[in-house]
Amino acid sequence: MRLPILSHLGTGVMALILAVILWAFAYMENQEEAQVHFRVQFAAPEGISVVPESKAVDFEVRGARRLVEAFRNENSGIIKKQIDPDAVAKLGSVNITREDVPADKRLTIVNLPMAIELTVSREETVELPLRFHTFGTPAPGYVFSAERSFVRPSTVKVTGPKSILDKADAIYTQRVDITGLWIPFSWPTGIVTVMDGQPVKVDATGATIYVAFDAKRAQKTLEDVPVQLLVPPAYPYKLTLNRTTVAATVEGPEQALATLSPAEVVVFVAVKLDDVPRDLPYTRVPTVTLPPGFTAKLDPTDVDFTVSAQ
Repeated sequence: MRLPILSHLGTGVMALILAVILWAFAYMENQEEAQVHFRVQFAAPEGISVVPESKAVDFEVRGARRLVEAFRNENSGIIKKQIDPDAVAKLGSVNITREDVPADKRLTIVNLPMAIELTVSREETVELPLRFHTFGTPAPGYVFSAERSFVRPSTVKVTGPKSILDKADAIYTQRVDITGLWIPFSWPTGIVTVMDGQPVKVDATGATIYVAFDAKRAQKTLEDVPVQLLVPPAYPYKLTLNRTTVAATVEGPEQALATLSPAEVVVFVAVKLDDVPRDLPYTRVPTVTLPPGFTAKLDPTDVDFTVSAQ
């Protein structure tokens, strides 16, 4: 004997299941629109460079929800586009078409074809000097010494657009901050692989910069520096300086110059044994002795002295 209530329950369950199935089918077949993001990677024949090498693009996809969701879940987000250099050189762009997008043919891709601006040029490999720039200010009293600083390797092989490399005189490393430094040092750094806004390839993975500093030099003038006579032993004649003082412009390390004492600047004229009495004076360039690292210029540059009998 069948119970009416159980019969109605079974019918209700089947109806519910059928309703769910119909709802799911309708949901999945319902039309949907979605924005998708791709990166187009451009491939060129050997010996041809393309700029940019890749480009981010956005598409709008329309179709059944199940197809849109499958597309969004399965695609890698990468479009690989082989280009024709002659066509790109003529048009200045390349078209991304429906065939380039890895999507179910039942989906509609809006905004296609899409033109992307490109530049192509023939590549070449040249050897260029490797140089570097510094920025910042060394410690007080010191200056960067370009003459004693260098980078290794000194040259690298660079591969890139011929139009750019033909006019390049060097390629550079990353800039080096020398703020507050005064002790020589070596610094590993990278090489900038962009020239004139376009990427290039370098055969070295990095470089080492050797940076040197010099003490900053300054000048000061000492007035009325005494001129002394350096006389040989047992010199028998009388000596008279026609000028007893000179001005000495001393140059040296800025910090040491500030504490240089006038007594450390010695100016003298050497007298020779064969300097004998005569009517005309003798003219000599004085000798200057200074602490190490200093030089001096005298005004006047020479001094007269007379020799007479005792």
